[in-house]
Amino acid sequence: MIIRTSLKRTVVWVLVMLVAGCMESESMVHAVFIDYTQSALVFQHGNPEKVSELLQDLAENMEPDDVLEVYPIHAYTESATPILRLKGPPLQGDMRDRQRLIKWKETIVADALARVWNMGFSEDRTASTNIYPVVRKISRLMKPGNEIRAYLVCDMIQDFYGEDFSILFREGSVADPGILANKKVSELGFINMLQGVEVEVLIPGTPHGNQAYDRIRVEVNAFWQNFFTRCGAAIVIGDL
Repeated sequence: MIIRTSLKRTVVWVLVMLVAGCMESESMVHAVFIDYTQSALVFQHGNPEKVSELLQDLAENMEPDDVLEVYPIHAYTESATPILRLKGPPLQGDMRDRQRLIKWKETIVADALARVWNMGFSEDRTASTNIYPVVRKISRLMKPGNEIRAYLVCDMIQDFYGEDFSILFREGSVADPGILANKKVSELGFINMLQGVEVEVLIPGTPHGNQAYDRIRVEVNAFWQNFFTRCGAAIVIGDL
């Protein structure tokens, strides 16, 4: 009888833990990658305001356990650490949460987002664009209980260590973006590394357009669409 009672209690506790685990909400991790290179238009023609709006919107809609991380894209993206790592508002579920939220937005968030525009990088860092390492950085955020959304504010023109998309996909090129993307993902060992991750690419531009970009944009977008899909991510590419 004692054994049966003990067994029943064990079963009940297992069921309680399973239900509690199912009810536990996931933490949202927003990973934003900003192109600081000379070739990008991130810091021109009203684009800084658009980036600020994106970051502000993400921050202001964070829950206490959510995280916002911002990384630079430049020549040394692989070894670059976050410009900022922001935790959600420290709410405690009482009557003072409204004041805590206001203070958090006016101090912590404002100071954190200011760092994005106060960064200064040397010319050797901003002369080239290495985008591939963002995959490894995103994958390191993929932990149990985390839902990942990544945003790339970048022209997506890879230009690093002898690989230049402006040459690879120039007019008259017979290079197949899909084949090249699949090959690159295999070479880097990224197949399905971003399973379940949502990736949004936001390409900075101007109302006037850019003739040089127009000539390669279709091929560049096709490359990254295939690249991130092969990595296992759900990807959307659009204008900033």
